[in-house]
Amino acid sequence: MASLVNYSSSSSSDADIDIEEQIGRSSPCSSRLPNTVTSDCQSKTPVGEKRKFGLPVALPSTFLALFPDKRARRDNPADHQDRVRTTPHVEGNWATHVYIEVQPDDNCADFIERLVSQAQLQAQGPLVTNSLPPPTNRPDNPSPPSPPPSYHISLCRPAFLKVFQIEPFVTHLRRLLQPQMSTFAFDFSFNAIDYLVNDEQTRSFLILEVGLGHADLEHLVRTRVDPVMRAFRQPAYYDEPRFHISVASVNDPTAIDDGLIQTLKGNSGGSSKPGGFETELLSEAAQPQSGFVFRAESVKCRIGNRYFDIPLG
Repeated sequence: MASLVNYSSSSSSDADIDIEEQIGRSSPCSSRLPNTVTSDCQSKTPVGEKRKFGLPVALPSTFLALFPDKRARRDNPADHQDRVRTTPHVEGNWATHVYIEVQPDDNCADFIERLVSQAQLQAQGPLVTNSLPPPTNRPDNPSPPSPPPSYHISLCRPAFLKVFQIEPFVTHLRRLLQPQMSTFAFDFSFNAIDYLVNDEQTRSFLILEVGLGHADLEHLVRTRVDPVMRAFRQPAYYDEPRFHISVASVNDPTAIDDGLIQTLKGNSGGSSKPGGFETELLSEAAQPQSGFVFRAESVKCRIGNRYFDIPLG
């Protein structure tokens, strides 16, 4: 709660309060005696004169701290892997995201871990990424490994919905993704290592870009997702989409650049292939059983803290 009132002291006539105008002659103090006001009022004020009230002082900070302003929401980047909110929080607006989930197997997860580790040696800032499960062949880790982290391929730009729009939005999206609408599951893989910078120019991302499946993803966006976004007055996807997963990022739009990417593409130091990481990526993607070819079987939608899974035919 914002400070109730923050008064400053003043002795000017503007701060005076006319008692007779405020409480009238019906006040017990104003009708007690003809010449003076005494007794219960604990003061003497000649009849006919304006009584001056001292203005209240500002409330102490210790009191105000008991009632924090819920509207003044402050995010601590340390709670979100150093990510900084680029869109101001508005009460009642729910962040909305439509995407394809990518769940790598152990082979692909190992590739991503080695790629990010090598990038960290070259990047001009600390990279933030999902932590991979610890190895299971260590005596200090007898418990089974947790599943590898999941990534996502965005199918929409950042969007925000009101509470009353959530159900209609999901219903509309489900209707357009029904098998009757000729929407089917499809395969996709990645064929390039690159980087992107967010729209606000505050963060750079290390990405794996989609090769196989790009046309299917674009068809899905243009004929299914974009119409729903427009119906709810949200922005359509980019004119020239670059479908990808982000495997690492840093709070600096220049920290991941062409120089770093070229080094990763040709660097065989952390790669299992002599030609570097991109050669390894292409080699693995050419083998359907390698774990680098994925199946898009559903579209996921997250609105605030609610998740929706919409199967593809």
